[in-house]
Amino acid sequence: MISNRIYRGSHLRLFLGFIIAVAVSKVCCGTASAQLFRFGKKADPMPVVFNRKPTQAELLQHLNSINSKFKQLSSDLRISLDGTPKLRGTMQLELPRRLRIKAGVMGVSQFGVDVGSNNQDFWVWTKVNLPNQRPAIFHASHEGFRYAQSSVRQAIPLEPVWLLEGLGLLQFEPGDVHKGPDVTPEGYLKLFTIRRTPNGPNFRVTLIHAVNGTVLQQALYDSQENLIAYTDSKDYKSFPKQGVSLPEKIEMHLFQNGQEAKMVIEASDFQFDSLYGDPAQMWSMPQPKGVQAIDLTKIR
Repeated sequence: MISNRIYRGSHLRLFLGFIIAVAVSKVCCGTASAQLFRFGKKADPMPVVFNRKPTQAELLQHLNSINSKFKQLSSDLRISLDGTPKLRGTMQLELPRRLRIKAGVMGVSQFGVDVGSNNQDFWVWTKVNLPNQRPAIFHASHEGFRYAQSSVRQAIPLEPVWLLEGLGLLQFEPGDVHKGPDVTPEGYLKLFTIRRTPNGPNFRVTLIHAVNGTVLQQALYDSQENLIAYTDSKDYKSFPKQGVSLPEKIEMHLFQNGQEAKMVIEASDFQFDSLYGDPAQMWSMPQPKGVQAIDLTKIR
């Protein structure tokens, strides 16, 4: 087995920033969600989705329908993580699980990260190496990571593909149990979701705008109802042709060992159903020469 010593230092910080913060969306639970919410700048006018409080079936139908509005999406990105230089790059995604983010300092991807996911696997490659640490690309299969008992899996029940949910593209599973929606004192809709996992239930609470139906916040709790992470989706922009609204700013907060890490993703120039390039290369994990591939499910 691979020792977890390789994760110490800033290398781990950048890796955890993507894996952990990116996932914020897979959760459900309690009473803290309304208290977590932070207001952003005044949003652009959004279309009216609900004229009254929706039933649970109506709300779930609306949230699930967003994924059918388009198949592919691309955008420019700016990424900032506490204690690291701001990164610039691009995002490409193809629903339901394909994702590719390439970003670097001053937009130079050779000095940044390559984060990706296809139908079988996901990976995180941090290209800036620290002294006394070998270059590495971290990876795992979706199914293997879900059932793994490694130390990394226990600490981080998240995958890069969950960035999709930060964009408001929620993906509920057939076995999920929902409660609500309730109405918060601020007038938002609050949906509780319980998801059974091999490591016990996860809890997610989702805040939704009561009129335009946009996803404003998602908070993730573990089986002991401890807050793991939450994400605020802000500055929504409406795309009438596609019949969808997407956030141009996503703030992700991770809590671990009494500390908080924050990552901010700013997206611009959304393009729909217009990806070009070789799919075999776009959605395949890179295999750079001289870079060790580390399976996250085998770390002890």
